Amino acid sequence: MNKKKLILIIGLVVLMVGSLIIAKLVSNANQHKGDIEIIHELGTTPVKKNPEKVVVFDLGILETLDSLDIKVAAVPKSNLPEHLNKYKGNDIVDAGTLFEPNLEALYELSPDLIIISARQRTLYDSLNDIAPTIYLQIDNADFINGFKKNLETLSQIFTKQNNFDEFIEEVERDIAELYQITSNSSLKGLFVMVDVDTLSVFGKGSRFDVIYRGFGVKVADENIDVSTHGQNINFEYLLNINPDIIFVLDKGFVTEGKGTAEALLDNEIVKQTAASKTNKIIYLTPYSWYITSGGLDSIKIIIDEVAAAFE
Repeated sequence: MNKKKLILIIGLVVLMVGSLIIAKLVSNANQHKGDIEIIHELGTTPVKKNPEKVVVFDLGILETLDSLDIKVAAVPKSNLPEHLNKYKGNDIVDAGTLFEPNLEALYELSPDLIIISARQRTLYDSLNDIAPTIYLQIDNADFINGFKKNLETLSQIFTKQNNFDEFIEEVERDIAELYQITSNSSLKGLFVMVDVDTLSVFGKGSRFDVIYRGFGVKVADENIDVSTHGQNINFEYLLNINPDIIFVLDKGFVTEGKGTAEALLDNEIVKQTAASKTNKIIYLTPYSWYITSGGLDSIKIIIDEVAAAFE
């Protein structure tokens, strides 16, 4: 190959690469045109107001949009709780799973907005290439403010719905009333998750910290290890700590479709605890705490369930 041909080939390659880069930049620029800019943990995203084709991966956000009658175009159908089963219909695109979005289906849909949270965090760039993507994860250490911030963000986007302030005020009022009850009570509680035949306890700083710092329940054990899946415990631990209230999340209802907690905790050791003797073993609504906890309906449910323990 002579020198002129080599130079020509190199020039063509450079031109092609440059064209691809320019095309990509132009595509991204067009893709990210919007009426407002939403600032979130993973970046700043231009978003159209009142988008028509919305993809939602966070089921708490989906619950909120459903409560407000805001239409959604695609969701991860395989992970839906029963109260959101209407989104399994043929008029809704299957967006894949919480951990594995169907990118091909999303490309074909060409959505106006994609809303994600922690389970899709690592896929943010891939999803943002398809459509403007915002990250609305609630920080467990500041759950209440995170919930309110998400509602405020949604109010900026879906301006045709004007009840956001009303809902925020209602939740703030309910939490203030609950906090007054818990702060005036000497009762101490533990948050326990049952997963088939294993027990885990969650304390301050955990994914369920809202029950302590958010709602003011006094924790029965200040030395619980902070970890994603909680600290493994046994029945003897419950008797030793002897909480006044045991809040029980039966994970099996979410993962297996059936629970085991009531049968598992119906034993002579647990019956000796203060919580059992005073009928304060509180079985929580699993999906509201584990899957849709940041949703508008779920936050009302979890407030009511904690309040019921102090009646």
